[in-house]
Amino acid sequence: VLTRTANVRSAMSGLDLARAEAGRLAAGDHELTLSGSTTERRVRGGIDYQEYQLELSRAFRLPGKGALDRRAGDLGIEAAEALTGDARHQAGLRLAEVWFDWLE
Repeated sequence: VLTRTANVRSAMSGLDLARAEAGRLAAGDHELTLSGSTTERRVRGGIDYQEYQLELSRAFRLPGKGALDRRAGDLGIEAAEALTGDARHQAGLRLAEVWFDWLE
């Protein structure tokens, strides 16, 4: 019942977001990137040339940066879990308040 309240569902969505962000930080943006372009060169009184450019690149992390990124992701998850627990607690308190009001 408590997990159906708007605040708890919002906090749970925040937890899902924190987990996704932790995954992004762990993976990093260090994939291979391939890009290319073409240009046409015109020479007066001569031949027109097609030029092609292809580029392959990969970013790198400085030593220790990967561990820091993973730790930041873990801390984000811990914070989101704490917020989710607090939202459940607040929903429980509200339910108890409504219940005791009804009993009175």
